[in-house]
Amino acid sequence: MRHIFRKNRLFTIILLVLFFNTTYAQEQELIDSLHIINSTEKDQKVLVENYNLMAYSFGNIDNDSSLKYSKKARDLAKSIGYTKGLATAYSYIARGSMQYGLLLDGIKNFKLSLPLYIQEGDSANILDSYRGLSYVYSYGKNQKQSLIYNLKALDIAIPLNDSTSLSIIYNNLGAIYTELNSYESAISNYQKSLDILPKNLTISDVIATYSNMVVLQVEHQKYEQARTNIDMVNILLPQLYSNYLKSYVFTSLSTFYTETESFDTAFMYLDSAKIILDTIPIPQIDSRYHRRKAELYLKQKKYQLSIESFDRSLDVAKSISMREDFSQIHRKKSEAYSQLKNYTKAYESLQLSLRSLDSLNHNNIANLLSEYEIEQQIKEELRRKKLEQELLEQRLENEQIKAKSKFRLAMGSIILLIFIFAIGTFYFLRIRKNNSLLKSQHRLIQKQKSQLEENIEKLEINEQNLKILNATKDRFFSIIAHDLKSPFTAIIGFTDELSENYNGYNDEERLKLLHIIGKNSHLTFNLLENLLAWANSQSGHLNLQKEKLDLKSIIKESISPYLGAAELKHLNIELEIEDTSIWADKETVKIIISNLFNNATKYSHDKGKIQIQSKTRKELVELHIKDSGIGMSQNIIDGLFSIEKNVQRPGTSNEKGTGLGLILCQEFIHKNNGDIGVKSIEGEGSEFCISLPVYKV
Repeated sequence: MRHIFRKNRLFTIILLVLFFNTTYAQEQELIDSLHIINSTEKDQKVLVENYNLMAYSFGNIDNDSSLKYSKKARDLAKSIGYTKGLATAYSYIARGSMQYGLLLDGIKNFKLSLPLYIQEGDSANILDSYRGLSYVYSYGKNQKQSLIYNLKALDIAIPLNDSTSLSIIYNNLGAIYTELNSYESAISNYQKSLDILPKNLTISDVIATYSNMVVLQVEHQKYEQARTNIDMVNILLPQLYSNYLKSYVFTSLSTFYTETESFDTAFMYLDSAKIILDTIPIPQIDSRYHRRKAELYLKQKKYQLSIESFDRSLDVAKSISMREDFSQIHRKKSEAYSQLKNYTKAYESLQLSLRSLDSLNHNNIANLLSEYEIEQQIKEELRRKKLEQELLEQRLENEQIKAKSKFRLAMGSIILLIFIFAIGTFYFLRIRKNNSLLKSQHRLIQKQKSQLEENIEKLEINEQNLKILNATKDRFFSIIAHDLKSPFTAIIGFTDELSENYNGYNDEERLKLLHIIGKNSHLTFNLLENLLAWANSQSGHLNLQKEKLDLKSIIKESISPYLGAAELKHLNIELEIEDTSIWADKETVKIIISNLFNNATKYSHDKGKIQIQSKTRKELVELHIKDSGIGMSQNIIDGLFSIEKNVQRPGTSNEKGTGLGLILCQEFIHKNNGDIGVKSIEGEGSEFCISLPVYKV
């Protein structure tokens, strides 16, 4: 089995190198564009913003350049008195300093940015600076200061209802309770961090919490709970772009596999972290990497290698004044020396462990947390009572308004009834003798005419509905008899073949058969989804839950399941989406966008392009989905949205479809008070345009 694990380790390392190069190319493209813009830019404030953006872009690929441009932004902002740009520059210098392990420089620059943000009244960045200071202090010896800044950040985040910051702060509190060895409080805060997550939170903010929970649960030998959280980390890991966080997560996950003696997997994660650390030096993670490696060697009984790695971890931590769990490290070194029968060194390490434990001063931190929790409980009780009082006052006011409204309505109704009665009596007496018979005949004629017109209209509607229902029935039977039956036949056939002649195929042939079964299963599942959605809309049971939807987020969420198919065709996906929100039902909008994107993918040539653009026009947002594929003739366009006509075609890779997707799109767009149109030239591609209502505040 060992050679299999080694192959997996090599494969992971290759993937990391390829991913890093892709990210580097994207960041470099932005940086090159900014270089060109800066060569002609005259506005000094814009130059400061561009230098800060370049510092940010270099952050993941070249820390030297990041620091260079943040310092250029700082110097220029100082010279022109641009407070906001200067504060941002200090903040980026602090982050660059932290990456090199220069913790004091990080603290200094965060403290320089903080009063400038306060001067600007920028609550969001004041909160960000507090979080940054808390983070830097967490690596140093002053853990109490880290906690104080974390609690300051919490005090700002709660009234702002900043769920992103609250989630990160609760994660930090979980880490502090972990240091205090308070398992239940640590888990409670980590769970708060996950529960409060907003829908648009980035993967990086989620994955750190899950990996912290893994380390905590491993330390308390709760391996089953840790395995559940590792599964979550592995699901999210392919979407993580930060190399800093990747190295952090890899070193954290290695602890689980070390303690469960899955040594090859533990080495695989540590090797993955080392690839990143060799490319982007991160001393604080490097210290953790050597510590985790030392613990792995100790578990393998490679005691000398374990001692060397522990020493390397201590050297890196001390070089940047980093506060590490020295007590645990010296205790484990003592264990290694004892196994090597070097009892003098074992005793010295044990003494160092005891001295390190005394220096942590956990009681002060625990007391500070306890005081803060009591204070928060009092504040929460006061807020609750104030809210109850306001609700009571509002209820009384509403009752008064209702009573006045009822009285006015009653008086108005009485006056109106008297007026109507008087007019009616007058006209009745005036015309009763002259046209009683005429009115009777006229009413009879009108009634007969009205009933005849109503019957004709009903017959026409019923005839039209009958045609549509008949066409729908025929189409459904056609889909069920052919399109649904065909993939099931393939699935059953290949499954029977594989089960009956399993030993007659080699691994590669069996895998090929499984791929065919999987492909047909996905096709059948997508078809069933469309059939069920269409049937639900036609049954009249479709209930829309309209809400405010962020356009960028809903588009990314809708196309995400189909990006794999687009990647197989090497398609270039271009998104040009405005920062706007729409008022619509989330699930039907996802079906609309995913169907249109899936069609664009299906009918695009290899290495083609798909563009998704948005334009806001008064009260509507127009969304254009354009491909460079095979296009459509006018005859096909005319039948796209008609259930009676079958214009389905295979895709460029012989993908199958039912023709239901666009009919579903039209149905759901109309239910969301929008519209859909299409332009296409055969051989040159197609462009679908949908419009949906803008969210009004």
